[in-house]
Amino acid sequence: MKRQSVGLVVAVAAVILLVAGVTKVESASSFPEKGRFITVIVPFGAGGAGDIGARILAASLEKELGVPVQIVNRPGAAAQVGTTALVNSKPDGYTLGMTHLPATINIYLEPDRKATFGRKDLQPVALQVVDPYIVTVKTDSPHKSLKDLIDAAKSASKGITVGDSGLMGGDHLTVLRLGQLGGVKFQSVHFNSGQESLTALLGGHVDALATTAGQVLSPVKGGQVRVLAIMDKQDSPYYPGVQTAVVQGYDVSLAASRGVSAPAGTPKEIVNALSAAIKKAMETKEHKAKMVDQGLVQLYMDPAQFEAYWSEVENLVKPLLDAAKKGL
Repeated sequence: MKRQSVGLVVAVAAVILLVAGVTKVESASSFPEKGRFITVIVPFGAGGAGDIGARILAASLEKELGVPVQIVNRPGAAAQVGTTALVNSKPDGYTLGMTHLPATINIYLEPDRKATFGRKDLQPVALQVVDPYIVTVKTDSPHKSLKDLIDAAKSASKGITVGDSGLMGGDHLTVLRLGQLGGVKFQSVHFNSGQESLTALLGGHVDALATTAGQVLSPVKGGQVRVLAIMDKQDSPYYPGVQTAVVQGYDVSLAASRGVSAPAGTPKEIVNALSAAIKKAMETKEHKAKMVDQGLVQLYMDPAQFEAYWSEVENLVKPLLDAAKKGL
C-alpha cells in the first residue's frame, strides 16, 4: 500500500506539472489576448524623434498583433522617470518601453542618480533605430563648421551655449567629447526632449544644438537649421554634403539607438513573439516610407543581438560619463 501511495503521488505530480507546462505554452502562444491593449512607455516628451519613431512603430505593430498599442510619454530626468515606470510594471508583455541608448545606460551607471534599477532589470526585445547625433545651428549663424564653433567658444566672453535633450544624455555626452577634443568647455543647456531643445534653438535661446539626425530633418529642409557635422563614421543619406566629425578632425562617433524593452521576468515566449511582430512591422512598405520621411535609419536586432549591442554601447560611454562627472 505504501509503494502504491508513493506511486500515485508521483503520477499525480507528473500530471500537474504536465498540465502546468501546457498551460504556460498556451498562454504565451495566445499572446496578446483579444480585448487587451499594449502600452509603450516613451521616456521623453512628445514630438521628438524618439517619440515619433515609437508612434510609427506602434501603429504598424497594432496591425501585426491585432490589439491596440498606445504610446504613453513619461519624460523626466533624461529617461529615468519613464524607464523606472517600465521596470516597475508587470512583466507580462502588456507594458513595454522605448529604451534609448546610451541614455538608459547613463542612468544606472551613475551612482549619484540613485537609480532603483540596473541593466538586469530590463529585457531587450528588439532594436529599431540607430540615429547618429549631429551638431546644428540656425542658418543665420556665422558658424559653418565644428572648427568655427570651437573657435567661437574659445574667444567668446560668455562662451557658447549648446542645447541637448537632458543631462548626461547621448547628445550631452557628444558635446562633452567634442569640447574635450577641441580644448573648450561648452555651456550645456538641458531640456526634457529633443523637441524642446529644437524649439530653443529656433527661438535663439541657445547658440547651437546637439541632437539626432532624425530630429531636424524638417527644419533643415525648410532652411531654418544648418547641420555642422554628423557624429558618425559615415555620411548620412539624409544630409548629403555634410561632413562627419571624424573628417573634420574630431573623432566623435555616437548615435541614439532606440529599441523596445520589457521588464525583466517577461516570459521568453512572449519576448520572442513581440520581437518577431516588431520585425514584421518594420519590414512593411508603409512603415519604411514613414521612417524615411522622418529621417530615421532602421536597424532591427533580435533580443540576443540587441543585448550584445547594448554591451558595446555601454563600453563606449563609460569613459564619457567619467568626463561628464568631472565637468570636462
